[in-house]
Amino acid sequence: KALAFTFLYLEIPKLGTFSGETFATDRNYPNLVYYAASESYNSGNFDKAVEYLNDYINTNDLTRRRDAMLYLMSACHLTQEESLRVQILHQSLREYPDYYPFIVMAMQEAYNGGDYVTAQSYLDKALAQKPNEMELLNVQGKIHEQLNDYEKATQIYEKLNSIKPDVLEINEHLSLCYYNLGVMNFNLALNTTKDSEMKHYKDVAETYFNRAVPLLRKVVDFEKKPVKYLIALASSYSYLQNKAGFDEANNKLVMLGHSTVGKDEMAVVINAEEKKEKQETFAQYVERETISRYKEWYRQGQFEEEVQYKKRTDDEGCREKMKSLLDEAERYYLSLWGIVLT
Repeated sequence: KALAFTFLYLEIPKLGTFSGETFATDRNYPNLVYYAASESYNSGNFDKAVEYLNDYINTNDLTRRRDAMLYLMSACHLTQEESLRVQILHQSLREYPDYYPFIVMAMQEAYNGGDYVTAQSYLDKALAQKPNEMELLNVQGKIHEQLNDYEKATQIYEKLNSIKPDVLEINEHLSLCYYNLGVMNFNLALNTTKDSEMKHYKDVAETYFNRAVPLLRKVVDFEKKPVKYLIALASSYSYLQNKAGFDEANNKLVMLGHSTVGKDEMAVVINAEEKKEKQETFAQYVERETISRYKEWYRQGQFEEEVQYKKRTDDEGCREKMKSLLDEAERYYLSLWGIVLT
């Protein structure tokens, strides 16, 4: 009964019948709207949860404000209301700059958008609070990889591997870091004319390739799509002049329908994750695409009569057209840049 009363209390003022009317709210309104929001969220009605949580935040009540922001961002993610989610994230960081969940969400947002400098700044704040958190260290390793700093990435993944040696993802990243350091040192050996430097780089490359091989073999056995790891394994065996291992890795590539690695083929750096393109913000996309389309629509056609043009571009027509273009832009933007917070 309390829940039914609460929903009626909140919904009746929104009926068209009462359009233009002002309904008084008292000190209990924030509690009631938060109650309705939490019940909607818990029952899976996330559209209503977004509406009520947003209403609660707009009351400026501080009792549950931080939690409301957290749940609102979660509900927006589930309802794909991306622009509101990003807006609330920025607002929450201004109001609660040291709250760990908000810092982590901002870190993930920046990382998923390819902005590794910003991601690192938030990651530093998160690590200051939880320096041994494995998930944070994992992100740190990935950022180092994306910036091609494989030595620092290796240090992170070695630490993680010592704690949990059987986690496939850690083995994937560590094996390719070893392999990439082998490739980089081998290339340094090719590009120097000094015998001492050449020997040093070749020795270092051999060390890293030897470290990579057992991990790559382990990954290949469990990875569902092992092609890039087989390429790294074949290239490592080629450098180490292990013909049996080289042939074995190439045979597995053939079985997967992939081309083989040539015997004298130049080894190249392979990343566990693809490089992320820097994300265009929704506002930037709207400015670039939607506004130009709106201006084109607003322009009077060559053979369009004046009366027809004015009717088409009256206040209501302009509002409807802009809303239609923004809805279309949001759907397209999300299809390109859908962000998954893990």
